[in-house]
Amino acid sequence: MATNTWYHVALSRKSGVTRLFLNGALQGSPYADTNVYSQSTVRIGANYNGATGLTGYIDELRVSKGIGRYDSTFTPASFAY
Repeated sequence: MATNTWYHVALSRKSGVTRLFLNGALQGSPYADTNVYSQSTVRIGANYNGATGLTGYIDELRVSKGIGRYDSTFTPASFAY
């Protein structure tokens, strides 16, 4: 990722499979995910223990519960949610 560049980053878990998308393109391989995240603290912009915070900005953060948004390559929306 380049400095001074906006990216659309999406982390999606659908049907027990977690996927990471960058600008709508799948990054790496889907991960069969059996973790129970409802028992964990959610950290956005930091690593798992709350250290090493994000140096940058987050715009239009969207968190959806109970629906998997993405399971294949997509074109990110060009308008605000």
